[in-house]
Amino acid sequence: MKIIIIAAVSKNNVIGKGSKIPWHSKEDFSHFKEKTLNNVVLMGRKTYESIGKALPRRKNIVITGEKKSFSDAERYDSYKEGLTGAKEYAKKNNCDIFIIGGGSIYNQAMEDADFLYISHMKSDFEGDVFFPDFEKTKEWTIKSKEEFNDFTFIVWERR
Repeated sequence: MKIIIIAAVSKNNVIGKGSKIPWHSKEDFSHFKEKTLNNVVLMGRKTYESIGKALPRRKNIVITGEKKSFSDAERYDSYKEGLTGAKEYAKKNNCDIFIIGGGSIYNQAMEDADFLYISHMKSDFEGDVFFPDFEKTKEWTIKSKEEFNDFTFIVWERR
């Protein structure tokens, strides 16, 4: 079981504007789906609401302090509780955990992640949600790199 942060990040480190991704890349959405299928996806409430429903063929875990329930996803009050639930599921089902956002969840998950799967978009975008500035920490090394039309996909591994 690996804990993987997966994100699409603009050249200027933007991951969101309002409650939306400020670009549309069919290529990146397909890549995201391929990587996360049959695994656990852990996300914050705003990310869940921006998607609008649970992602099919994945165990969906939503973190929110609000007392709401989701018919198609498990809800936890905190990131740590959600990660514990995700680990239990992943161990039983021999799969990985993908942290899929948003900004607050990414910040909390950085210390737990084994890998970062980052689609580095090839443009700058306006936004108000940013990905953690992980490259300055020197904790990560590039494991693989793959070029696509809209982005460069880099797998970063914790040193």
